Amino acid sequence: MVVGAGKPRRTICGDLTMWFSRPHALAREKDAIFCPRQQVSPALFATCSRSWEELSNVVLVGHSLAGTTISGVADQRPFRLRQLIFLDSLLLQNGECLLDHTPEDIATQRRQSAARSSDNTVPPFPATAFGLTDLDHINRVNRLATPQAFGSFTERMALNNPIGNGIPCTYVRCTQPPHLSAAASSRWAQQQPDWQFVEMEACHDVMIEKPVELAELLVRLAGPG
Repeated sequence: MVVGAGKPRRTICGDLTMWFSRPHALAREKDAIFCPRQQVSPALFATCSRSWEELSNVVLVGHSLAGTTISGVADQRPFRLRQLIFLDSLLLQNGECLLDHTPEDIATQRRQSAARSSDNTVPPFPATAFGLTDLDHINRVNRLATPQAFGSFTERMALNNPIGNGIPCTYVRCTQPPHLSAAASSRWAQQQPDWQFVEMEACHDVMIEKPVELAELLVRLAGPG
């Protein structure tokens, strides 16, 4: 998600192609999270006809695995960005991949699922894995969830600069319950002296569980622009 700063604010939701538009095609791509040859902007701004040249002073928000995507954008296009907000995100250092942050039993299951599939994808996790408890929320997420390209688990992060690349960063940790896959990333973020660290009493899928509270928090963190 991209929050355009300024008054009035514009909010642009990027379409991560590997999950929505053509997951089966992207499952075969080597660079499934962050594709340098595409310079990432087409994936993030597929829902917006405007080019990078028309976007500036941007507050970029990445939830969960999309934390790796906004890290990549900051690495390549820092001059377009004003702030990064990592929402219960994974923070991959240069050379790391998602499997490095995945418990071994789950990693083994993911590998086996991908090997059994015809298109190198893995089935989505059930909504309860992200802490949702409301039955309507659970049914909605399970209904809309799509297979995920296994390449997103194995692709190594390629950064030329430290995470954030000198841009002001905020990490929002969801604590009810804390999501295991983001534990190491949240600890790392909390230790960074120049990062803001915020806790929110919500599950990992906070945008489903508490959308109003989350929107209010993001607007507050984005500041006046």
